[in-house]
Amino acid sequence: MELELEISKRLDIDDDSSLVLVVDEDTGSKHYEIVGFERFKQQVAEVVNFLEEREFIEEDRKSLATTRASVNKFKDSINDNIKSAKSELFSVVDSQKKEAQSLLDNVTSVIKSKIDVFDQMMRIKKQEMFEEEINRRAEYQEELKGLDVFDIIDGSWLNRSSSDKKSLEQLNSRLDAVYKLVRSSLCKSTDPSEICNVLQLYDWSELQTIEYLDAKYTPVETVESVQEVSDETAEDKVKEVQKEIVSLEINSDDFSRLIEILKVSGIDFKLV
Repeated sequence: MELELEISKRLDIDDDSSLVLVVDEDTGSKHYEIVGFERFKQQVAEVVNFLEEREFIEEDRKSLATTRASVNKFKDSINDNIKSAKSELFSVVDSQKKEAQSLLDNVTSVIKSKIDVFDQMMRIKKQEMFEEEINRRAEYQEELKGLDVFDIIDGSWLNRSSSDKKSLEQLNSRLDAVYKLVRSSLCKSTDPSEICNVLQLYDWSELQTIEYLDAKYTPVETVESVQEVSDETAEDKVKEVQKEIVSLEINSDDFSRLIEILKVSGIDFKLV
């Protein structure tokens, strides 16, 4: 107990470790400090020196453990006091910060709605430009008539940042593909909208579009006949395989056993 009191006295553990608001005389800045912090650091150094130099006996162990718990409690009280001071110091401004951010979010929301109006007007303007180009092409390429603008364009083309020149070049390239497939005998569809949808599906691959539409519009009877021919071909191949001559190299001692295996298996064989 004497040891515990000695260390507690040296550290002033019973002190409240309070904080004080200090104003810098030169700069006028304010900050919190632990009361008597420089004296506290000196006391800690003295306690460490006291503990290192003193020789302890078994009876001191309980007192040392109690003292350690008291020191840890004192350390926690310092943390609690700092947290309390921070909360007291910043509670109002933290609340105001949240409210200020909410108010400013309202401002940016209104601004965004105004910007969105202009962007929507730009999207409509670009859409009209693409529609005019489709109608211009349809005047001398009737196969393109009735084609909806959204069947063929990418939505990104309507963005303000999208290049009109590049988008128009891509649009005409796609119109050329649709026109060619509508007129091609290889393409089973003459509906430009349907062709557009399939082209979109296959990333504007004309060959894959032709193959897809060919499979879609191939009569069922044709498919069945093709299947029958395939089955017949397969049977012929089996027959050909059955008539093949096979050469085997085996040990003379295994010859009789091979003959028995072939007979049991029901395999039609002939020795040459």
